[in-house]
Amino acid sequence: MARLHCILSLHGQVIEERVILIRDPVRIGEHPDAVVGFPGADVLISCVDGDICWRGRRLREGDRAALEVGNLLVEVEHLWPERIRYSRPFGGVDFAFGLLLLGVMVTGLWVDTFNRVTEVNTRGHYLAEIGEYREEFSKKRAWLADPTRSSAVQATESEESNEKPVWDGPQSGSDDYRTGFSYYSWYRAAIDVPAVTARDLRQGGLTLVDHASLAESAYAADNYVAALAHFHWLVENSPGDTRWLEGIAGVQNRLGMHRLALANWDRLLMVEPHNILALAKRPVTLARLGQLDAAGDALGDLHEIHPNHPYSDQATALVNAIQGLELEALGALWSVMEEYGALPIKMRAEIRRDIALDPAFSILRADPRLRQLLDECIQDAPRPI
Repeated sequence: MARLHCILSLHGQVIEERVILIRDPVRIGEHPDAVVGFPGADVLISCVDGDICWRGRRLREGDRAALEVGNLLVEVEHLWPERIRYSRPFGGVDFAFGLLLLGVMVTGLWVDTFNRVTEVNTRGHYLAEIGEYREEFSKKRAWLADPTRSSAVQATESEESNEKPVWDGPQSGSDDYRTGFSYYSWYRAAIDVPAVTARDLRQGGLTLVDHASLAESAYAADNYVAALAHFHWLVENSPGDTRWLEGIAGVQNRLGMHRLALANWDRLLMVEPHNILALAKRPVTLARLGQLDAAGDALGDLHEIHPNHPYSDQATALVNAIQGLELEALGALWSVMEEYGALPIKMRAEIRRDIALDPAFSILRADPRLRQLLDECIQDAPRPI
């Protein structure tokens, strides 16, 4: 028998938390017999030789895994037998009560304390104060605005302003500290930052060529905020050039602005219906927004128009990873990396950026099988930290 700590979070807010005893196989997700129910996935969990079998992986005591289904995050941890971790308010009440008793005994005030606690009116007063505190705490706690988090999880602010938040998900970024593999240095070693050539500002300000150079250089250096500003200028001042639509939509995806990115991918496809980048990014963006049926349809369109293109498999890998289908995602990535050397330099760079930074691949980056895949296909894999 094993203990599995399961936490469901929607937009960063915990909506359910349970410790599941795994003796016989159990299900979580979209199934009538699921012990923890949520839409979009069906996961069978079993216990073998003391390990928890989770979607093709064996979680030993202390191991963690996660499954992202649209805006819903499912986090699990195989707990050590003596340690059950709770995050709810007053989860440590027994420990605190023990400290209180110890303090009372040391100071010699236990008689007076006992009388106070056993006195009905006073005890009722204490309980009333605790109840008021817990009620106030529940109103303030999770839903506090945190400036370090995206506005996608600040639901109350968006409700008050009657405006939808700009951000729909986490930004792309390194998580090497968590995965244990140096994906970021592996990615940076293969990506060159173009030299910036800008004219003298005294000669009339930046030109279109200057903004284009600065946008491409900022994106290559992972400075997505600066790249977004330059691409905005380019779209406004040269709307007929589809390169700027590609650029601004790509940056918006990296920043977690998926609704805005989707609108720009749609605009681009109206001009260039067969654009491989827009066709590949669109289903991934839809999946991130939780529109899984629409994402499946968009993937079908992509494979129909570009049936044998490796970037079609890259989109498939990302959509599978977003749904938590790790084995399917690894299979699609294998097809991508087999044709990796034949792709244009810019597309190879984007694939590396996805593998190293995209939040959808976060769980795979902690999986040694991805490193093995890269080593076998391109003889270039990140090293363990």
